[in-house]
Amino acid sequence: MIDFIRFWLVFEILGLLALPFAWRLFAFLPDRGYALARVLGLLGTGYILWLGASFGFLRNTGGGAVFALLLFASLGLWLGREGLRRDAQGRRPLVTHLQAQRSYILVSELLFLVALGGWTWFRAYNPEIAGTE
Repeated sequence: MIDFIRFWLVFEILGLLALPFAWRLFAFLPDRGYALARVLGLLGTGYILWLGASFGFLRNTGGGAVFALLLFASLGLWLGREGLRRDAQGRRPLVTHLQAQRSYILVSELLFLVALGGWTWFRAYNPEIAGTE
């Protein structure tokens, strides 16, 4: 159960750190990339870690992963800065959009939680590592 909560928390943190980047990258979508932010955070952090380890700049360890995460979050904040800046009314467009999309966000989060829980339950009863070599 602790591992499930840990994985869920890591995915949530990755999604929140990638949200400004997704806001900018997926501006054409109605949710502006909220549902894809987790995937983007995981892929972006993994890609930076892989690239850094391949060229010898990073080690493939926990410290390297944290550095890759911080680098990706910094890139996301820089690219998504227009969504975080205050407008003429003193509001941040990203925060305003998220507040307006509360029901969508709740459904998206519940769907992710159910999918993660279902997959965790499935893997708990089918733990062999076939097909991963």
